[in-house]
This record gives sequence, C-alpha cells and structure tokens, in this order.
Amino acid sequence: MKINELALSFCQSKTELLELEKDLALVEKLVKDLLADVQTPDLKLEISGLNKEIKSQTEVIEQLKTELNGVEDELLACFKAEDYKAGDKLEVVLDNSKAVQLWVTKDGILKVQP
Repeated sequence: MKINELALSFCQSKTELLELEKDLALVEKLVKDLLADVQTPDLKLEISGLNKEIKSQTEVIEQLKTELNGVEDELLACFKAEDYKAGDKLEVVLDNSKAVQLWVTKDGILKVQP
C-alpha cells in the first residue's frame, strides 16, 4: 500500500509543480511586457513587487523540486522492494478520478503517463 500512497503523492506534487512553473512563467512574461512600457513611478513599484513575487515563487518551486526528488527516490526504492521489473506499470487513481501509470525504465528512471 505504501507504493500507492507514494505514487499518489508524487503525482499530486508533480502536478502542483507544473502549475507553479506555469504561473511563474506568466508573471515573468508580465514583468517583461511591463519593462517594455514607459516606466512611471507606479509601474516601477508594481514591477518591484512582481520581482519579489518571482523570487518567492522560485524559492517555493526549488523547495518543491527537492521534496519531489526525495519522494521519487523513495518511490523507486519501493518499486525495487516490491519486485517490480523494468516496464511493469503501476496504475494510480488521482483525486479527480483520473488514472496515471508509473513505471521504472531499464535505466532506473521513473516515468509517468497520463
């Protein structure tokens, strides 16, 4: 059962990470677009606030990536401990009733397929 819980946690964290990275990319694009405009004091203040948000979100993303790597390592160990062979797939149902498959390649890399 531990492998299923870890797989679910991994998939949820991976989804959260992708959403955060997408949001960060939008904020970075907004800042780039704002920098192209004439710089008024209010706009400079807004850009400064957005840059602080970018820095904060980057730190959150890096922390999540570190945590995700730890879960991935633990999940790989579970695959090995439960005698999954390369290519043997584990199906996990996410909260939204969507199922994903996870497996380990011959090279020991964890793969996820929606």
